[in-house]
Amino acid sequence: MIHLERPADFNPRFEVVSCVLEHNGSFLLLHRHAHKPQGNTWGLPGGKAEPEEDIQTAIAREVFEETGYVASPEVFIHSHELLVTHDGYDFVYHVFGHTLSNPYEVQVEEAAHQGYRWVSLEEALELPLMPDEDQSILQFYRTREA
Repeated sequence: MIHLERPADFNPRFEVVSCVLEHNGSFLLLHRHAHKPQGNTWGLPGGKAEPEEDIQTAIAREVFEETGYVASPEVFIHSHELLVTHDGYDFVYHVFGHTLSNPYEVQVEEAAHQGYRWVSLEEALELPLMPDEDQSILQFYRTREA
């Protein structure tokens, strides 16, 4: 569940980072293995920030680990954060954006993902996305338009 306002009892265990990585009007989604949590769903590249790791460093690390894309942390623009309660725990979900000027060969982290797709917003919303991922993607595009 995404909270629009911070609940009084909100106690985040960790922070998660994700990135809307765009190129030519599409963005990258990764397809999780069936045996993983939220298996057979699609999501943005990202993951948990390490303890004591700032979110800017975390997003550059996660994008590299999951896609092979190398960039300095400063190129990722923080779009927004969401307060999430899922499976009885709370976490802060940070969404970043980055537009690629040139395509690159995606190198999927095979231990976590079975594939990838470059999709439009409309195509993404038709896929089985990770829980609440539709809201995070929509909020990214709303924030950009504002």
